[in-house]
Amino acid sequence: MARLGDADYVPETPFLHVAASKTRYIELIVQLTVILIASALYAVSMNMFFIPHNMISGGFAGVGMIIGYLTHYDIGTLIFLLNLPLFGLSYKYLGKKITFLTAYFITFSTIAMAIVPVQQLSHDILLSSVFGGILCGGATGIVFRFAASTGGFDVIGLLVARYWDISIGAVIFVFNCLLLIIAGFMFGWDITLYTFISRFVVSKVIDGIHTKHIKLTVMIVTEKGMAVKQALLNQCIRGVTMVDAVGAYTDHQKKVIYTVITRYELGEVKRLVRQVDSYAFMNITETVEVVGRFKRI
Repeated sequence: MARLGDADYVPETPFLHVAASKTRYIELIVQLTVILIASALYAVSMNMFFIPHNMISGGFAGVGMIIGYLTHYDIGTLIFLLNLPLFGLSYKYLGKKITFLTAYFITFSTIAMAIVPVQQLSHDILLSSVFGGILCGGATGIVFRFAASTGGFDVIGLLVARYWDISIGAVIFVFNCLLLIIAGFMFGWDITLYTFISRFVVSKVIDGIHTKHIKLTVMIVTEKGMAVKQALLNQCIRGVTMVDAVGAYTDHQKKVIYTVITRYELGEVKRLVRQVDSYAFMNITETVEVVGRFKRI
């Protein structure tokens, strides 16, 4: 009787590819559902915490709010229109999936902002800046965690973080500081300083959820070593190390594949491995430090 729960081989079934396809479909549904919830949280942070106090959000949302305050045009629509030119940049450098999910978030956050009433939950602007920042940062971090972006400076932040080992929250905070300094000269410094507080909270919440700068070591034990190796090399930018191994229980020849990735890449690596070998054994551990060649993405 075969023993379960270890890395040894389990015979493939005719339903394997159907199961893998079903898994990918379920993952996409989960992504879309979670991003939809994040869109609602983002709309609440804008319409119930920031806009009633005339605070400025970050990124292109902040630009849209400045234009909206000056022209009294719908802020949600302005944010949507300002993000349209970035879709081409996102598609070229971040890929079609991230671009699709980003467009999905921007579309539904715009719809949510049209539904959620612009109404103060608190008359205290300090409380609004902190709790609005928590909601906005939570929504943005969730979107990043599920391989999308909220558009605007977030796309630029993802591009910068892809090539340098810098936390994305810090990148976005720097860009937003420049925007808020401009807003300070236009609308006065009291509102702008409260906005600085909210943006600081947003950046910390994003880093707490996104954790892209965390490195992981992945060990994969599989009987389809060449196929798994090729899938990882074709779809990821990471190098891999592959060694021969033997299953202690079955004496089957196996391959052990090692690679170091960022926390942000883990979902894609797991998907690729499951797609090639749904019975592969994976061990994932957090890496304290990487010495040597490691491409920052």
